[in-house]
Amino acid sequence: MPRQRESVDSLLVKGKSHLTKEEIERRREAENSFRPPTDKVKCPTWLDKESKKIWKSLQEDLSNLGLLTNIDVVKLAIFCDSVSKYRDATAKINEQGLTIQYTNAAGATNPMKNPHISIANMYAAMIKQYGGLFGLSPAARLKLMAPPEDKKKDAFAEDFEEDDDD
Repeated sequence: MPRQRESVDSLLVKGKSHLTKEEIERRREAENSFRPPTDKVKCPTWLDKESKKIWKSLQEDLSNLGLLTNIDVVKLAIFCDSVSKYRDATAKINEQGLTIQYTNAAGATNPMKNPHISIANMYAAMIKQYGGLFGLSPAARLKLMAPPEDKKKDAFAEDFEEDDDD
């Protein structure tokens, strides 16, 4: 699986300068030209009441960080819907327990795993997947952040650096 493409600034901060000045300028222009608009970022009407609450709690913060644009609305809606349904499934698990009694066609009653466990697991995976797109976990935030510039200089390089005072 290929690595994800990094922004030019991220590459330069990491000290990876395999690009020429022209390539750097071209990539910066391309990155800046592809900034989707944010004029239609609204909570979808098809979300349930609980999902809309989750949307409202996230929308402003994500917009302020520049992580929510018109083309991201559906992804955030799926995230909010998944959180709502995950909560419903876990509430049912808490109410019914990890196992339930199942009566088969022959009339015998047997304990079986609560089907809401599988539902909760499915929505937990979706929450992880879609939450990562918006930096909603510490690991995902680290991927979205540009690495800080390294302030330490190489001791060897300092010895041979030219002074502007001369």
